[in-house]
Amino acid sequence: MDDIYDAYGILEELELYTEAIERWDSNSIHQLPEYIKPCYQAVLYLHKEIEEMENTKRLYCVHHAKDEIQNYLVEAKWLHGKYVPTIEEHMDVARVTFVVPIFTIFSFVGMGEVANKEALDWVRQNPKIVRACSAIIRLMDDMASHNVQ
Repeated sequence: MDDIYDAYGILEELELYTEAIERWDSNSIHQLPEYIKPCYQAVLYLHKEIEEMENTKRLYCVHHAKDEIQNYLVEAKWLHGKYVPTIEEHMDVARVTFVVPIFTIFSFVGMGEVANKEALDWVRQNPKIVRACSAIIRLMDDMASHNVQ
């Protein structure tokens, strides 16, 4: 998903994509460009499987993951507007747009009842271990891909 936002997407199309994910409606796919549709379908499918795996008492699990989508759009707006964020701005947004927080949330979801709402809320508060892991991996990725993007 990161590449759609920072390498391939046109800002107007990315705004549509972000709105579609926030609405969480499979009918939204009709307004998306062809190259984004497979990603949107995959996101909906993954979350549908998680929702089916979980009972209705734990639907908050999926919502924790989809709430972070706005950060991808922030990065895309910076890129398309040729805005160079400060390192603090970049890291604040990048900590979410690199996959560590999302994978952490999905890992918790797969743990069943052990990962309750409080555990997922803890991850969303950006604890030091998630911040550190995100920073290291994101900076490594940025250094490796800066010539391409």
